[in-house]
Amino acid sequence: MRVAAALCFVFLGAAGAQAQGAQSAYTRTGGADCRTTPVMQDKIEIGATTVCKGFAGIAVTQFEDDSRVAVSYGRKPSGEPAASTFFGPLNSIGDMIEWRYVKSGDKSLPHATILRWRLSPVDEHDHVKKLDVLVVTRLAPGPVCHVAYVDAEANPNANELARQAADRMAKSFRCEADKPAMAGLPGRAAKILIGP
Repeated sequence: MRVAAALCFVFLGAAGAQAQGAQSAYTRTGGADCRTTPVMQDKIEIGATTVCKGFAGIAVTQFEDDSRVAVSYGRKPSGEPAASTFFGPLNSIGDMIEWRYVKSGDKSLPHATILRWRLSPVDEHDHVKKLDVLVVTRLAPGPVCHVAYVDAEANPNANELARQAADRMAKSFRCEADKPAMAGLPGRAAKILIGP
């Protein structure tokens, strides 16, 4: 697994140069630009699939199952690794997606997204302590998958760390071989998202 270099970057919090000319754009995860279809089983709604208009013509698909959400992107979202990446604790997503992209002539070329997940882990005393995590996801060309996680509780500069991870790691990340890393201080999220 090619994680050593990524771990050096994320745990040291290296500022480094971001992708040349990388910029941000924002779209919503709900509202008029989205369409939700319930998932039924034996006439009981067990989940839902929501498709929203994303940036630069890229569709955003949310898969909700058992109060947990996975998010994928593109024309065939259900076939991407991101579509089957559900977190263990009950969770939901934030209402805004940040798209990292570069300009090439008159085209905008997104390479990653940053989206907030709100996890509800239960401790050994059955107490729920909510935890916000920023998830960096690489986009096509190539597979769509999670690249890095940022514990928003442990890192006051969580948004900047997520942008650095998106710009430095997404394009070269190999979904089939590389493991997502924690960017910045690991915090409580590390054990939940990447294990001990």
